[in-house]
Formats: sequence, C-alpha cells, structure tokens
Amino acid sequence: MKAVACLALLIPLAVALPATAQGNRAGPAATPAASQSSGPALYLAGNAAVSDGRFDLALDYFSRAADLASGDARDSLRELAFESAVRSGNIPRAAQFAPQAESSAQVTRQLGQLVVAVDAMASGDARKSNTILTANGVGQPFRALALMLQPWSAVAAGQKDPAIPEPPTRSDPITRMYAMYNRALLLEFTGKTDQVEDIYKDLLVRGPDFLDFQYSLGEFLERQHRAPDAVKLYDTILEQNPNDVRATQARERARKRGPTVPPALTANQGAAQALLATGKINLAQNDTDGAITCFWLALRLDERRTEALFLAASVEAGAGSTEAARTHFARIPKDAPEYIDARIGIAESWMADHDKDRALAAARETVSKSPRDLVAKSSLAGFLSISGKSSEAVNLYSQVIRARGAEASWSLYYARAMSYNEVNEWKSAERDLNKALELSPEQPEVMNYLGYMWADRGERLPEALALLQKAARARPRIGAIIDSLGWVYFRMGDLPKAIENLEVAVVLDAADPSVNDHLGDAYFSAGRKLEAVYQWQRVLTLHPEDKLKASVQAKINSYQGAETVASASEPAPATP
Repeated sequence: MKAVACLALLIPLAVALPATAQGNRAGPAATPAASQSSGPALYLAGNAAVSDGRFDLALDYFSRAADLASGDARDSLRELAFESAVRSGNIPRAAQFAPQAESSAQVTRQLGQLVVAVDAMASGDARKSNTILTANGVGQPFRALALMLQPWSAVAAGQKDPAIPEPPTRSDPITRMYAMYNRALLLEFTGKTDQVEDIYKDLLVRGPDFLDFQYSLGEFLERQHRAPDAVKLYDTILEQNPNDVRATQARERARKRGPTVPPALTANQGAAQALLATGKINLAQNDTDGAITCFWLALRLDERRTEALFLAASVEAGAGSTEAARTHFARIPKDAPEYIDARIGIAESWMADHDKDRALAAARETVSKSPRDLVAKSSLAGFLSISGKSSEAVNLYSQVIRARGAEASWSLYYARAMSYNEVNEWKSAERDLNKALELSPEQPEVMNYLGYMWADRGERLPEALALLQKAARARPRIGAIIDSLGWVYFRMGDLPKAIENLEVAVVLDAADPSVNDHLGDAYFSAGRKLEAVYQWQRVLTLHPEDKLKASVQAKINSYQGAETVASASEPAPATP
C-alpha cells in the first residue's frame, strides 16, 4: 500500500470542504478535531489513525471526509479510504471505494479491480468475478495472481472444464512452486487426479520444507482412501516438527480411517488458497503490504482460513501495529491449529508495548486455558523470566523438560540456564548450558553465554576464550558476541586485544549499555581515563538497569573524587 497522502493535500481539501459541514453519520472520535466532522479535521484524523495502525478508524474518517468533498479532493479521499479498507481487512468496503479515476496510480486501479473481483466471487457473483479476471481487467503487478484465480472463478461460474494454465517457466522458484501447487489443487477439483500425486512429489523435491505441499498431499491421499500412506507423511512432518498441531490432528484423523476425511476444496476455498500462497510469496520477498492484502482477500473468500488471519496479525505486529495485531490474534478460535501461537502473539504484542504485566497476564491465561500445552508453558516461562520472576520460570521450564524427556531441545536447556543464573544458581545454569551444547554443539548463543559467564566469574578462562573465538567466527557481526570475546581478553589481562574487540562491539551494538561499560573498564585499565569516563557517561544515557546504573555512577564518582583530591594536593602556583 502506498503511503498516505502528504499534508500538502490538506490545502485543496480546505478549499473543497466546508469547515463547518457535519458528517452524515456518527463515527469514532479519536481526536477533538475529528468530532467536529469538518473535512480537514477528518482528513487529519484519518492520517493520525494510519500512523497509529488503526486502519479501521482511518477508513471511517476518510470515507466521511470523501462524502463532504467533490472533484479531485473526493477522488483522493476515496483512494485513501480504499487503501485503509484493504489494510484493515474490510474487503466489501474496499470494493465500494475501488479507484476508478484516471488520476489514481495505475497499480492502485489494478488492485481495485482485483479487490472487486474477489469480493464479487465471495458474494456469489462468480460471473462478474470471472469477467474481470478473464478480460485482462487485472493487469500488472497482479496479473500472475489473476491467472491463478481465474480458473477458480470459472468453475464457480459454472464452467465444466476450465483451462488450467501451466506454471510460468520464467518465474522465480517460489512463485513457480506455488503455481504448480495451485495447478494440483485445480486438477483434483476438476477430477483429473492422475497427475496430482506426481506434481506433489515434484514439489516435495523442490521445496521439502514447505508444509503446505505436505499437508495437501496427505489430505489428497486420505481422499483417495490411502490412509496408511497419509499417516506416513504426517509422521515425517512430526519428526521434524514435533509440536505441529495441524500434523498431529491430521495424523490422528488418518490413523482412525473413519468416515471423516478432509473434504475437497470448494472453488472459493481454492481461490483463497491461491491468495494465501501468493501472500506467502510476498512475505518471502519482504513485500509485507502485498502479503497482508492477499491474506485479507483470502479470508474474504474463506473466513475459516485461520492461517491467513494469523499471518495478517503477525504482519501487523511486525509493523508495530500492536493493537490491530491483538484484535486479529483474538479472532482465532481455540480449535484452530494457530490458537496457541496467536495467544503467544497477544502476549508478545503487550511486551512490545512495554507492558510486562499485561503480557504476563495474557501468557498465564493461555496456560490456564490450555494447561497441557507445552508450547504455552514454555512461552509463559519466557515471559516470567523477562518479568523478573526467574524462580517461577525455572520451575515451569523444568516441567516442560521433564514432559519432553529425550525430545527436550537445546533451547529449553539454554532458557532454563539463563533463569537459573538470574536466581544465582550458577552450577545448575552451567550444567544446562553444557547440556545445550551437547545437544547442539554449534549454537553461537550458547557458546557466548557460557563463555561470557566463565569470563565474568574469572573461571576457566582458556576454555572461555576458545568458546568465544568459535562463536565469533560463526557470528562476526553480532555485537554481544564480540563484546564477550573482548571481555575474556580483558579478564586475561590482554588489554590491546580487549580494547580492539570491545571497540568493534560498540560499533556493532552502540545502544547496549553493558558493551559501553566494558569498553570504559578496558580504557580505564589501559590508563585512558578520560575516554573511560566518556564511555561510562554514555552508559547513563542508554537507560541501563538499576544495578548497572549504580555501578557506573560509582565508578564516575570515584574517578572524579580522585581527580579532585589530586588537584587539591598540587602546590599552589608561585605568586609573581
């Protein structure tokens, strides 16, 4: 979605819109100006809502402002309403505001046609949808997506044997794979099942980690009355992803071989799957605006497509629209495979808003609703640790590790080790860190933590140096790791190498108070006292935790006091 119109648009709006005009319907009043319902006030309120990530409010404000405007100003406001409607997931309203004016950017008009086509199909008017998609009504950059959707609209409109296009040969590998996937779904839908399994097997070779292909093949096998083969496939998924709820549910269903098998997709569901796939392609290409648009369009066609809702919420969270993300995460029902991850997303969004209490409350609520879910418990343990409740975190991690048994991952031991260390149980922490390295010997994060703690405690310094050198070779651009390497050199008395590495660490992670503190200590030991004080003073500007703040202030005070004493003890200059 392109950026909201700049403030310069307000000048023609102020001319075109009567300052005292009243809106024709009440809407949310985010600001006093918006409550006055003048055109410029509504426009400003809409821009403010966009800045806050409240696209639902922005839609309301821009649409009300458009009702009061005329000419080019009205077209511009309708375009802003369209963009806000798409971003908020209100596809029916977006279809109403689809840009038609020549002054609108071509890409926006093409998106408008795609939105209208999808909304028509969702509303039961597949003929209208098919007409738009067939008659080149949707051009670049959405043409490839329109070609994937068109056969689905054709069958929904009553065509018995629609043309199913071959995947584009010149597309990137991910786009080609998902076009092949769309073709497999269409072939099964139209009864041409003899080619379907071969396409899926080809896809599993091209993209062995793409779970969409594995799930769909398993469901196809179930519909072909080949439940044992489906069970083997789901077992393969679970070997790599033991916590996968969807695979667990699918395996149990296939194992029972009951009358309930996953139904074949409807035309609308097939089109929704094509949109979901395209959204994932966009995410892989870092096109988050394109991705979220596809996810909302998919949901318009299939409101039970909870994966699309989860991904849309995740995109909003990543963009910093935490309130919108929470709203979307909360819509995911408890029986959906994404439910626990959505609940964790709610807690993480509160943490992103620096509200630890609400984050912890959301995590506790998740565990209370799903007390046997180990992912929920692990997440709660993490929030407990962040919130300073490390003893409780240790207990919870221990429950999860016992439940997982031999399948407990290195990351669980690593997380428990950090919590052990916070409650001053270093030997237990050390044991867990060694266990984590035993399970995954090449983890730089674990090597860094263990090596740093040895260095900080003045223990096993040669081993700490070897670990940290190895971690630094694996992650040479991670400031925390280079800081640890510098710190072990400092503890070993090698000040030149300590300063060399700590200076690099400060460049890599300039905002970390601990890194700046370490460099200050190294400078001071090397006799570079003014530089040391500068680094310590910088620490105080970086919002350090209370313990570090007090330590650094004490070092500054001690230096300044020593300087004062030294100055006072110097003989007074002779009087001429």
